[in-house]
Order: sequence, then C-alpha cells, then structure tokens
Amino acid sequence: MINNPTADYNFAGLGFTALSLDVRDPSNINQGAITNQSFTQQLSNISFNNSTGAISFAVAQSPELVRNIQFTGTAFTDSSGQYVVGFTGTWTGQRILLNRSAHAARREGTAHKGAAFQIQPPNNSLNVEGYWSATLGTEIQ
Repeated sequence: MINNPTADYNFAGLGFTALSLDVRDPSNINQGAITNQSFTQQLSNISFNNSTGAISFAVAQSPELVRNIQFTGTAFTDSSGQYVVGFTGTWTGQRILLNRSAHAARREGTAHKGAAFQIQPPNNSLNVEGYWSATLGTEIQ
C-alpha cells in the first residue's frame, strides 16, 4: 500500500515546472495545481489509487497552447515501497492552431517577423500527446 502522495513536486512536461498535489484519503479531498511560475492551472478530476500507484488528473490548458489536457501516470516509490518520490506518465490534449494573419502583419509592418497571429476556430486543432514526470520537491516527512 502506497502512502498519501500529497506534496509539492518538480515537474517536467508541457511547459509546466511544478505540481502541487493534495490527495487525502479517506476524507477524499483532491485538489492541486500545476504551474510554470507565471501560468497556473488548477487540477480537476484527480484520481490516485494507493494500491497500484496509478494517478490521473486534468487541466484546461497549458502555456504551450494545448488545451483539454489529461495526465495519466504511475507513482514510483522509495526503497520501502510506501512513500511516493515521483510520478511518470503520458498526457493527451488538443494543440491550439495559430495562423498568421497576413492582413494584420501588413497593417503592423511585421509581415517578415511573424508577429501577428490569429487563433483558429475550436474545430481547427490537433490531437497531441507526450510524456511528463514529477519528482518530490521536498523531504518526505
């Protein structure tokens, strides 16, 4: 049985750098946030199985222009097998497509710099996926 993984973690994936996780059992308080120090998203749909170490959570968007992100993964533990020291897994989401507006670029005199962009309608996105990992950011207490 894996103990409660509530802690702050260093995070790598989708431009995020820190994960704060609060998974209390049996009170079932599941909350947390993921950040890159200037862009923070609250976690939703948090699930952790203390028998298998499986974890999942979702966020609305990332600083890397990905939205509707679902993270799934597995905990890895210390040598006792009881305390979580990190997670590793995959994420899936939808990349928001940006197209440069030629009219806006000409208007702003930035046609050669690529500085004027338009976000495409919601149906104009790509399904994307990748890897993520998190390691314990503080000592186990």
